[in-house]
Formats: sequence, structure tokens, C-alpha cells
Amino acid sequence: MLNRIVIGLVVGVLATVIFFNGAWALLQSGLGWLPAAAPKPWAYAPTVPPFGVPRMINLPFWGGVWGMVLSLVLARARGAAYWLGWTLLGAVALTLAGNFVVPLIKGQSVADVTNAFSALRFRNGLVLNGAWGLGAAILLRLSGQAPR
Repeated sequence: MLNRIVIGLVVGVLATVIFFNGAWALLQSGLGWLPAAAPKPWAYAPTVPPFGVPRMINLPFWGGVWGMVLSLVLARARGAAYWLGWTLLGAVALTLAGNFVVPLIKGQSVADVTNAFSALRFRNGLVLNGAWGLGAAILLRLSGQAPR
């Protein structure tokens, strides 16, 4: 189990750096879904409140945490359930947490999906976090630690 947790951490960090930020770059410069004023992928600024941690340290840290959690939750998933589990849980769980849990922890208001800006943010979150989940599944499979 410890091996699964450590591999989940590493896979989650790498999936953030490679797949989440790769999708961010595609959404920002390729599709124009993210405003040009949004932080650039792989950027250290802006820092993330409340502790002022650089963005490019904060995101992989939380990607690693989620990688550990999902590697345990999906430990027995096989075949299509493995791929869908990582992709959909990544997309949905991370986006829900980012829009409804994290703001509460930071003393901010939660997302209002009836608001056009929040709805776009939610859509982008599903795409970005889904890319993270799929990327984590790919990296876990490449590591030889994914169930067959």
C-alpha cells in the first residue's frame, strides 16, 4: 500500500506538470477558452493565498495529494473502469473541490454556476482536471504500477 501511495504522489505531481499544464496551454493559447490575462502554464506567479506559495509549486503539490487518494480509490479498477475512473473522478472530484471546498477554506464565496463566468470556470476545470486524471492514468500504466 505504501508503494501505491508513493507512486500515486509521483504520478499526480507529474500529471499536473505535464498534462494539466499542457491542457492549460492548449485552452489558453490554442482554443482561447482562458483569457490571455490568466496565469501562464508552468508559471511561478501569481502566488497562491493564504501562504503565498508559487503557483507552480502549489498545483503539483495538490496534484500529488489527489494522485495518492485516487491511486487508493481506484486500486482495483480494470479495463475501461480504470481509464474512466481516473478521467472522470479527476474531472469531477477535483473540479467540485476547487469550486466548492477550496473557496470555503480560503474564506471566499463558492462558485455560482448560474453566473456565466463561473460556468466557464467550471467547464474549464472539468477539461483541465480530466486531462490531469487521464494523464495520471497513463503515467501510472507506464510506471508498471497500474492494475492490468
